[in-house]
Amino acid sequence: MNILWCALTLLAQEQATFRNLGDRFRPGSASIDVGQLLLLAAFVLFAVIGLWYLQKRLSAKGDEGTDSPRRLFQDLCRIHELSRDESKLLSQVPRQLELADPASLFADPTHLVIAVRAAEDDALRHRLEHLGVRLFGTLMFRRHLTHCPQL
Repeated sequence: MNILWCALTLLAQEQATFRNLGDRFRPGSASIDVGQLLLLAAFVLFAVIGLWYLQKRLSAKGDEGTDSPRRLFQDLCRIHELSRDESKLLSQVPRQLELADPASLFADPTHLVIAVRAAEDDALRHRLEHLGVRLFGTLMFRRHLTHCPQL
């Protein structure tokens, strides 16, 4: 019973506090600080411009994939789950063969076969063959490697 009495007493005190809470807010004493208002306006403007710029940057990156051969090559490397070293090795092949479109390596195994045959050492040849097998499958790449005419 004592606990109930204490709870009711506390509740009555809280109600008195809440009832008097709005006494300090009188219309005559209300004022606006112009400096804080300008600071708030500057912050909102900065946030809006920042979000607009971020949205513009992100949408520009998405459009580049269809127009840029380099971006298409990078996307194909990512989709085929090539490591950074494999992507770097594969990106050297179009430069050596002077291909206009580096993404054509993913469509035609002949380019990679030419690079395998032109490789200077066995380690590079083995790495390029491994990439060819990963991209085109063992049977298809080996068939191109053995039946493709020497260029």
